[in-house]
Amino acid sequence: MLDLKDALLRIDVVKQATGLSRATIYRRMKTNDFPAPCRLSARCSRWPAESIRNWIQAQRSLAESV
Repeated sequence: MLDLKDALLRIDVVKQATGLSRATIYRRMKTNDFPAPCRLSARCSRWPAESIRNWIQAQRSLAESV
């Protein structure tokens, strides 16, 4: 059975989940402020759903501590 917590997400899904643009995602990746994707091939990258969920939770925690 497929467990979605282990899913690999396309950039469009990551954009929708985070509310960030593609450019912002890649800009944050360069400064290590966003999880890097898994490279499946030279032209195919996917983000583990768990790493995106963890990043969103970390952002919520930061917002609550301010």
